[in-house]
Amino acid sequence: DGSIFVSISSFRDEVCPDTLDNLFATAARPDLAFVGLVQQNCDAGQHAAYGCKTAVMPEDMKVHEMGPDVDCLENYCARPTAYGPACGGGQVRVVKFNESETFGPVFGRYLGSLLWQGETYYMQVDAHTTFARGWDDMIKEDYGLAPAKKPIFSHYPPSGPQKPELPRSGKHAWEGAVGPCMCDASFAEYNIVRLGAMQRYPIKETSPEGCTVGPRQPDCRKVPRFAPYIGAGFVFASAKFVQEVPFDPYLPFVFMGEELDFSARAWTSGWDIFCPPRSVVAHAYLRPQKPKFWGALQRSIGAGTHNSLQQFVLPRVKHMVGYPEDADAASLKAATLVGHLDVYGLGTARPIADYAKYADFDFAEKRKSHVAWCIKGDRPPGFEHQAGSYADLSRA
Repeated sequence: DGSIFVSISSFRDEVCPDTLDNLFATAARPDLAFVGLVQQNCDAGQHAAYGCKTAVMPEDMKVHEMGPDVDCLENYCARPTAYGPACGGGQVRVVKFNESETFGPVFGRYLGSLLWQGETYYMQVDAHTTFARGWDDMIKEDYGLAPAKKPIFSHYPPSGPQKPELPRSGKHAWEGAVGPCMCDASFAEYNIVRLGAMQRYPIKETSPEGCTVGPRQPDCRKVPRFAPYIGAGFVFASAKFVQEVPFDPYLPFVFMGEELDFSARAWTSGWDIFCPPRSVVAHAYLRPQKPKFWGALQRSIGAGTHNSLQQFVLPRVKHMVGYPEDADAASLKAATLVGHLDVYGLGTARPIADYAKYADFDFAEKRKSHVAWCIKGDRPPGFEHQAGSYADLSRA
């Protein structure tokens, strides 16, 4: 039916109500937009018992007392602009728990995926997202042009306002612009892969229909380009994706490492990754003064706990993708680190070695170079002659 399930995991995000407002106000078919909201707040009860804290504030590098967090759906539904069915018709489904109970972003996305109820498409954004007008029609149109049976769109969206808002005139400057691709990565802390800066690929490749890109042929810009990685800040795919590649609930407290895990599992399950040809959302970056989940961990468990917990859990990802030092499950700190990988591990459609070659990873040498085909906007080796579109191939 063309319905879209939008998963939003919110950690103490005061602009979450503005994100809901913007999502429904800009949708061409708000009746086909359904939201799964995972809210992790310092609520009134926790505030009364323990108090609520800010993040470390830049002006004095200290944590301060603050009031309870705003309830995302309640605040949105109290507005005169609220879309009625979102508030009383079940179009927003919510899971709520206190910040002290957080297990980090991956577990939040896992819970969000459990709120899916059979919608056609799955979309994932953060709780500080601005939407383009007609974002739902745009993304579905572009998705239908992807030359793959199982495409998944992802990138780090362009930078948007700190508070989601409607454009003052016409549309936002970034709306409909060529979607930037993530073409770079590096080995960072704990030798885990960190995705790098976005690239705006050259508009030079012809479409499957043979048109050459130019000012009089703007439709050629809609041809989706292959990409090596999935970024957690924006995902769009057929909802079959969350059935075939379910989110791993056994990655608590992981921040970096989520996207390597997700990318490898999707690709080995036969899903081809693309950067969207048009940007339909923007993301609020640089939020240093906002509460983060690792701050809640420090207050509830102790200082430095996030780093130690992340170091403990990350070998699960490294073992799965083929880091030689973590290849032997018996050498890991706990047998549970490899538990349930039959469900939440790699797929069987393509080997992980092929993904490492595709994305240019060397897990033994910890080497990662630029993915040249992605930077140039070309097709990856072995995919030069893949023709057709999702709309055609999915019916084959």
